[in-house]
Amino acid sequence: MRDTFFYFGAIAFCVGISVAELSHFETAYLLLCALVMLGACGLYVLKRHTHFIFLALILFMLICGTGRMMLADRFAPHDLDQFVGRDLTVVGVVSLEPERRESNTHLTVHVETVEGEKTQGTVLAYDSRFSDVSYGDRIVLQGALMTPAPFDTSYGRSFDYPGYLRARGVDQTMIYPKIQIESHDNGWRVFSYLFVLKHALSGAIDHAILTPASGLALGLLLGEKQALGSDLLEYFRIAGLIHIVVLSGYNISIMIEAVMRLLSVVSLRLRTVLAVACIVCFVIMVGPSATVLRAALMAGLVLLAKLTGRTYLILRALTVAGMLMLIYNPYLLANDPGFQLSFLATLGLILVAPVVESWFIKVPDWYELKGFAIATIATQLTTLPVIAYSMGAVSTVALFANVLVLPLVPLAMLLSAVTGFVGMIAPGVALIVGYPAYLLLTWMIRVSETFGSIPHASIALPPFPFVLVIFLYGLVAGFLWWWYTRSKLEPVTLTTVSLEGWVIVEEVVSDTPTHTALPQEGRKDDTTSFFR
Repeated sequence: MRDTFFYFGAIAFCVGISVAELSHFETAYLLLCALVMLGACGLYVLKRHTHFIFLALILFMLICGTGRMMLADRFAPHDLDQFVGRDLTVVGVVSLEPERRESNTHLTVHVETVEGEKTQGTVLAYDSRFSDVSYGDRIVLQGALMTPAPFDTSYGRSFDYPGYLRARGVDQTMIYPKIQIESHDNGWRVFSYLFVLKHALSGAIDHAILTPASGLALGLLLGEKQALGSDLLEYFRIAGLIHIVVLSGYNISIMIEAVMRLLSVVSLRLRTVLAVACIVCFVIMVGPSATVLRAALMAGLVLLAKLTGRTYLILRALTVAGMLMLIYNPYLLANDPGFQLSFLATLGLILVAPVVESWFIKVPDWYELKGFAIATIATQLTTLPVIAYSMGAVSTVALFANVLVLPLVPLAMLLSAVTGFVGMIAPGVALIVGYPAYLLLTWMIRVSETFGSIPHASIALPPFPFVLVIFLYGLVAGFLWWWYTRSKLEPVTLTTVSLEGWVIVEEVVSDTPTHTALPQEGRKDDTTSFFR
């Protein structure tokens, strides 16, 4: 019963956020929910039926979700709105590491003054691909403030770019303003050190592994997929392999397992603290995308379960991670495709994979490929409605491409990381160490090019209403309820936590649509993992 209350309460919280996001009658809605909730509490006192307290809990969580969204809207800074459309001088500090794309650089600037007047807000500025601006630089921007606008994708879908930027805390944009660096080192010093380490690792990999394999290595390790180039990225997208060139929870699992093994002589408490510190540093270094944050929170719960000797339930951990992220930033729910697909894919691995596995009981497992096929099918089923609605195209070859590539991803990541760290110390030795990684990475690229060039490898779908997405997920939920009730099985759980033997299963999703006029391809880190 407690689990039912917990999961339905989480769903109600999400519904409350959605109501506040999509409607404009929050006050009347909240009053109505509050009255019905009080009535349900009163009936529970009189009748002592648990369904009354269940109704009261659902309404309470609806109110909490709506209230959290209303607070986010009310207290968000809107100082920059008054300056939209005007040529201005803006002074601010680069608050995140510059994101270098194929043809430009994205600068996230925390605004300090506009035309000499103290102002709050965040601006996304587009600069040259070869921009020399770094994290922590105080810069002067001269140009026009612009409100970001939605754009149409090549498959006829409208992408809510303003909502996507709002989920990232961005208020306005400046397209190629004149930029002057006023001073350096105005950010957190530890952030700067982590970014220096990241750049050194990237440079070592670039030096030791030939292009475009080095670009794939950077995508696997650090999420820097732009080095692959737009043509090769499109092949990965069509083949349903785009998820391997963005960050996954596997990076975090490798790091934590290495820390736990190297420090096995010290106490579990100290190892746990150091592992958590490594997780935080990694998130800072690669950027706090929705997928990375989700994986980091779930990994933190694994460590907590290990430290306290508690049972780790992955479905509960996923729910807790999602709730924490939405409490901090409720805009993620409707406006961040990475958040949506990451959680849906993980949910597919937890709930749908056992169902799919039952369909393949009699299929022999050649070299453990069946497990990757099951994971691919499960995640495709749970993410397909959202991908079809928002992206407008689905891959028909993803299953075959993933079975050929996914088994090699862990080894390729490990060899690429070793190559990078060796290259930072002995660049000549890294050329030899990096050759096996180059062979694996090249195989992945060849698979993506082969499957991505097959006719009809990607099928475009006509637009359809969002209510159909809700209907499809309702059918999936109903089927799962029936299947688990009939089979009397449980979803994937962790009854024991083994930090030394994590099995990582990668999921298959798509990428955010790109702007057709400006080179501002939306980033959506879509891979996910779980520990069994």
